[in-house]
Amino acid sequence: MGYKMIINHGVRGSVPNSSPHTLKYGGNTPCLELKTKKFQLIFDCGSGFSKVDFSNNLETIIFISHFHHDHIQGLPFNNFKKIKKTAPNILEIGFGMGHNLIELSKNNLNSRIIGIEPFLNGVVSVIYSCVKQNIDNILVYPDPVEKFLEKYKKIYFKEILRRAILSSTSLIAL
Repeated sequence: MGYKMIINHGVRGSVPNSSPHTLKYGGNTPCLELKTKKFQLIFDCGSGFSKVDFSNNLETIIFISHFHHDHIQGLPFNNFKKIKKTAPNILEIGFGMGHNLIELSKNNLNSRIIGIEPFLNGVVSVIYSCVKQNIDNILVYPDPVEKFLEKYKKIYFKEILRRAILSSTSLIAL
């Protein structure tokens, strides 16, 4: 997969900072965008996420490393309505008991949320919440992320999502 472009929309720590000292590298919190010929990959949604311009020609996948405020504070400030073809797919690795995963799915109803979690109590908690709250945009992979990456290393994410929707035995489609 050849890279077309890498854009750092934010590299700061916990708090956005706009000052003469931040002019060289910017004052936004973490958000990295990587564009390939087929995909637009976004890593973290700090305050720099507000500058991400979604491509209508590329499949968009958002990776959120963890749910500290500086990695998600840009989510409300990007207009997902600009996306004409499909909403982004969001991957959360290690969702714990799933509280943030559930909220993420509620706030991004047009997105497909993929949660990877090796611990059964978290997987069961998410499945229970999805059934109870009638949530249908979450896919759960109940194994460590290493197994996920090993299993799907030669397959593009678009193909993973298509297989998961159709009837994968590895992903639990809710």
